[in-house]
Amino acid sequence: MHATSMLRSVYASQGRLDDALRMSKKVLRVLRRVFGDQHVDVADALDCVGQAFSRKGELDRAMEKYVEAHEMYVCLYGDAHDRVAGVLNNMAIVFGQCSLLACGLQGRIGGRARGGGAAEKGQGHPRQEWVRAQVFSQRQSHAAEAGGEHLSAGARRGCGIS
Repeated sequence: MHATSMLRSVYASQGRLDDALRMSKKVLRVLRRVFGDQHVDVADALDCVGQAFSRKGELDRAMEKYVEAHEMYVCLYGDAHDRVAGVLNNMAIVFGQCSLLACGLQGRIGGRARGGGAAEKGQGHPRQEWVRAQVFSQRQSHAAEAGGEHLSAGARRGCGIS
């Protein structure tokens, strides 16, 4: 499995985004078969698939994978964990890309999304705090009282909440 993950990284660094996405999906399929749907490795793989979609510019599909990974991380670790923060950062990057696309500024996206700049390393993306505040506020307001209603139906089942 490690070799497949390494190959995915090599493809991505070479700009072979379709191959990187294919490898990311393969890793996710295998991990789901091995571990099921509530395991940290599966959540990590979902995050990687989201990154592959994001690099290809398929932002809706990227966000779907990030949301799924986020729910899994929250189920596994709670809100206050570095992996939760990491996927929130990736979601913020997608929000930023969507905002730039809406403004017709596609030319700036490539450098920010692929350039290894501060936003990719989790340092100060302009939408990061907004996403984090929105998700944290929603989770905090529902978590204590609702017994897991802040999670999707699939995540509630995976966490043992009906």
